[in-house]
Amino acid sequence: MDKSDSLSISRERLKIGKYTRWAAELTEEEMYGLLWMLGEAGIRVQAHELENLDALRNKRARIGLVEALRYVQGAPKTLEQALDVIRDAARRDGQQSRCRVESEQSGPESRDLGH
Repeated sequence: MDKSDSLSISRERLKIGKYTRWAAELTEEEMYGLLWMLGEAGIRVQAHELENLDALRNKRARIGLVEALRYVQGAPKTLEQALDVIRDAARRDGQQSRCRVESEQSGPESRDLGH
């Protein structure tokens, strides 16, 4: 993974993704604010507490939040790794779902997250 001094995120790539289009119009300062809020929550939650977010009844929402907070605790995931986490959870629950994933080389495509 390339970690140069600057970070650039494609607004077009954000707009394509079902789970990222909400962020496509964020300003740089709003993106910093989002990262700060994620950090604020992440540093205050202990690893064992991440498993006890029962208030979030939607399992995929809970997993998304837990995995986002893990970034702050030093466990970032690539898009492919994030998809694997959701795919595994969907399989365990017997759910069948699809997730739209954008690939820089091939454009938008769908990946089966269920059986």
